[in-house]
Amino acid sequence: MTQENYITLDESADFVLMYQQEDAYLFIKSTQEKIYLGNFYGNPTCGLISKTNDWCIVGGATFVIWTKSEIVEIVDDDLSYIFEIRQTDKNKVELLIDPWAENAAIWEFDVITKEKRKIKDFPNYKYKEYTDNLEW
Repeated sequence: MTQENYITLDESADFVLMYQQEDAYLFIKSTQEKIYLGNFYGNPTCGLISKTNDWCIVGGATFVIWTKSEIVEIVDDDLSYIFEIRQTDKNKVELLIDPWAENAAIWEFDVITKEKRKIKDFPNYKYKEYTDNLEW
């Protein structure tokens, strides 16, 4: 498969998480299979493949979770417009919600149980100029 028209969000030894236009895909390197993960309003802004390759997340206005058994879209106003994702435990991530918005915050999310917990508000970048390099 050619990936020249795709933008890579994350890559592991087994997978490439990528998008083209507003459509996200998980590419399985061993089989050359491309799994469609969903369509995003605007392009996805971030993505993460778990350290164990058991799941991945693609974030944007909404977010999609892929596991070996399902693909689930999460639509939640609190978790809208994810800017960055980082893994904190086997099945947990922290989601940085749009740092320039009124509701900017860091949330913890369990990929398996789908439970969320607000860690803290994140006003550090409100009213500041946009940057790709955030410290959080």
